[in-house]
Amino acid sequence: MRTTRHHLRQSWHLVIPSAAALLLAAGIIFPLPASRPFTSDSAIYHYGGLLLAEGYAPYLYMWDIKPPLIYLTTGAIALLAPGNGMLQVYLGQMLAGAFVAVTATGVAGIIHARTGEQYAAVAAALIIIAYPQFVTPASTGLRAAHGAVAFGTMALWLMETDRFKLAIASATVAAGYWPVAVITPIVVLVEAWRSDRRLPPLAAILIGVTTVCIAPIALRGAFIPMVNEVLFGPLIKGESGGPLQHLRQLFRIGSHVFVLWAVGAVASLDYLERSVRRRSLVDGWWIPAAGAFAGLWLLFLDFDGSVDLFLIAVIASVGVGVATARLSRRQQISVVLVVVAVIAAAWIPAHGWITKQRTGDPGDTAYHEHLTEQRVPPESCHMRIGYGERQWMEITGETPETKRCGLASPVQLARSAL
Repeated sequence: MRTTRHHLRQSWHLVIPSAAALLLAAGIIFPLPASRPFTSDSAIYHYGGLLLAEGYAPYLYMWDIKPPLIYLTTGAIALLAPGNGMLQVYLGQMLAGAFVAVTATGVAGIIHARTGEQYAAVAAALIIIAYPQFVTPASTGLRAAHGAVAFGTMALWLMETDRFKLAIASATVAAGYWPVAVITPIVVLVEAWRSDRRLPPLAAILIGVTTVCIAPIALRGAFIPMVNEVLFGPLIKGESGGPLQHLRQLFRIGSHVFVLWAVGAVASLDYLERSVRRRSLVDGWWIPAAGAFAGLWLLFLDFDGSVDLFLIAVIASVGVGVATARLSRRQQISVVLVVVAVIAAAWIPAHGWITKQRTGDPGDTAYHEHLTEQRVPPESCHMRIGYGERQWMEITGETPETKRCGLASPVQLARSAL
């Protein structure tokens, strides 16, 4: 009993945000009706996993620009629930909720490892929950970003506690879910170099994990389509709006937590200023670096909706935690209470969105139909032709009747993208 109490005193800053995130996620997932709605993105990911489980390859039989780990994940889910598309979606929602809790725990761990302050760690982790769009997408399906930020946050926590081998493995997994998460293994490697760690073993782990991630796709004959779509797809895809439109969208989506995020951004600039002044990377350099990378990615490459702000939300939360750790214990408690108030205010309007999702239609896209009917392979690899997919088809000559995608010359695609 005494050991348990001691452990709780030492780790309550991890337990509270993790439990809060998990309870919120569970609360919006479990009450949903049997005819549960799920988004088109979730349908795509689960259908790609179904293809993989049935011996077909995403990218070749289904066009998409996400890295392969989301399909390995949904493929494993398809094997757990064969023949039942709705159960596959439900299991994906449960996994998304777990990823949310892991992310909140990881943020708390990063701040405690950096500062030793438990209240600051709790404040930072709760800011993740103060952005409802980080939690609510779990009610409509698993996203690649859920896995990316969970593994990426854990990688940064492991890095902060000098466990670089585990950190690079987790960071590589994060990049295998979401392209913008490529900043995570870069941060780990640079920090390892700055800490005088041997880089060859870390590079070997990175290569090994990457090989494991791409092997199931490559063995099904889709290595070239995967490279073409994942590497060149985002560059060709672009966006229908420019940086100014993306900036307005950022203010609109994150308005209720923008002040907290701004505090985090300003706090992280201290590390940037000290690095510039000393002409070398100081401890904590990665916070403004990762934030700047994520911001530029949003402005110029990919900003379709609230899910694309996940990495920004994590980095801003870390910045707030660093700023809070500089305050007195009483002031830190006050910050925690302010964040709790923001959570309450932010989740009131979110309730209407959740209720709407519970009563909405399951969806009528081709991917929904193919997933619910477990129909493989598809009649065409282009079943949902959006803006980016149209751009791709114009360059490659593929049509809505094309059965196998991504077989164009990488040289041709590189010229078009660059």
